[in-house]
Amino acid sequence: MRCYFDKMVLVLLHAVVVLGLIAQSPAWAATTFFNSAPIHIPGIDDIGIGAPYPSLITVSGLLGSISSVTVTVYGLSHPSIADIGILLVGPGLQSVSLMDFVGSGEVSAAEYVFDDAAADYLPFVDVPPSGTYKPTAYDADGLIVPQS
Repeated sequence: MRCYFDKMVLVLLHAVVVLGLIAQSPAWAATTFFNSAPIHIPGIDDIGIGAPYPSLITVSGLLGSISSVTVTVYGLSHPSIADIGILLVGPGLQSVSLMDFVGSGEVSAAEYVFDDAAADYLPFVDVPPSGTYKPTAYDADGLIVPQS
């Protein structure tokens, strides 16, 4: 994910979120920022956004440019995984859709890591197992939506 962030917004989860950043600086190091508060998603018969909305993760104290961003979602549970959309938004409104219109069926206590370097996308059908995936968004025809 080629983004440069000072503050990040993670939208629509029922889970604990961890954001991993690697900054290019003289003292190269990976730094983790997180929001440990659960984010609740409306049920299958309800329409709406997660609460709290937005869920803010403040990023500060990094030197140099951010060269890598990974997002980990812990404990994702919902009766219909296809109803869940996760969007990461930076302070300049740059964004990446981490997950949208993926899978089908009930997801329970899943752990997903989103990383551009992952080998696979989340599937369009079935409940994806916990694992590491590229940010994945599908259109109504099941085609990957390109992200810049």
